Amino acid sequence: MTTDGLLTPELEAAKTSLGPIHHLDLTSCDIVAAHHELGAEVRNQVETFLLARLGSLDRTQLLRQVQRARQSRSAILQRVRSRAIDGSIRSAVRAYLHCLSAWTSGAQLDSIVRRNLKGLLVDGLPVSADDLAIFLQDEEAGCQTGVLREDERSIIMWHTEESGEPQGCSRFDKLRLASFRVPGRGRPRVITAFIYPDLLPGSAFAWSGGDFVQAVDTLHVRPSDTPSAIPVNAVTWLRLFLGGDGASAGIVRALAPFSGGYALTSVYRTASSVHADKVEFAAGMAESSALPETPGSALFQVNLFSDPASKIALENEVIDVERRRLLERRIARTQRTLRMIARSTDKRSGISRMLASRVGGGYAYCNESVKATIIYRMSVEDASVRVGAGPAIRQEQHYSVDWGHTG
Repeated sequence: MTTDGLLTPELEAAKTSLGPIHHLDLTSCDIVAAHHELGAEVRNQVETFLLARLGSLDRTQLLRQVQRARQSRSAILQRVRSRAIDGSIRSAVRAYLHCLSAWTSGAQLDSIVRRNLKGLLVDGLPVSADDLAIFLQDEEAGCQTGVLREDERSIIMWHTEESGEPQGCSRFDKLRLASFRVPGRGRPRVITAFIYPDLLPGSAFAWSGGDFVQAVDTLHVRPSDTPSAIPVNAVTWLRLFLGGDGASAGIVRALAPFSGGYALTSVYRTASSVHADKVEFAAGMAESSALPETPGSALFQVNLFSDPASKIALENEVIDVERRRLLERRIARTQRTLRMIARSTDKRSGISRMLASRVGGGYAYCNESVKATIIYRMSVEDASVRVGAGPAIRQEQHYSVDWGHTG
């Protein structure tokens, strides 16, 4: 299987409860048509998950969710029209709306409206497939991400994709990676993303060849009551679409305020070096940090704001004491392990062993909510990625790509 000559993935998969990691090569069509194909691919699972979410709401809650979805769509359209936002970002927002519409059509959300919500009016207007699409995008997951600088010219990123099943049904029917062709300067770029069936690409981990990779972690924040807020999942799609064009912090600040909260970690390459940064954002606020140039330096993110005393954390974070304690233990375990890995000669193997650890019970790296893991190594000269199934899948399987010399 090849993707526009830019990568040659090797799939090695064992039979499991969800089957192998499926790679969807959608690069033969443009980005909008590819999202329609993705919607058609996940249609059955989207319907199952959406009906479960709708079934968990009473009438008052449902009406409010539809109102919020309409406010979010209106807020996204405001970003398209705003001359205060850079033109490239506004163009990307416009592309997001086209892709979301195509995905909505492919997933046949209109059929759910006809069968399950026919006759339901919200503020005098019938519920639409577009309402349901935005409703789905306003949903987050768990996860944790780290980056470690091997030396001045290379960085390793790792990420675990953790998702419980809060709606009483499985969020996944199978594990998917999907590749898309994105217009760019010169030849098109190819991006590959881990797919949540109910979300557009970008909300988990994703990469653009050997030059850019991102991973996303949920932050637990107060519900937004700002009509102009947009879902954080729209921001991560836009960051992936733009790739190395523009810094994460600039994109985030241009699009604020938000519904929900995320930490977005990115690794990217310039002509002579490799960099990593992280931006934590919620409501109308954002805090960014960069990985130091010192070998052995690291950034690590769980579902907590990095600095609990920061203004963004004090004004937005909402998490119970016990969950905070367990996540803080995860941070402490990781920091101890990273100190040992930083002293080793094979840091990538050390991180692989760390991801296999079952220390920490439900908050271990290898806990039963982990659907997939990624280890991505980027240097000035080359890059490689390995995506593995997590213990929720029970058996070993992986997807790996190596990019040769890129200098």
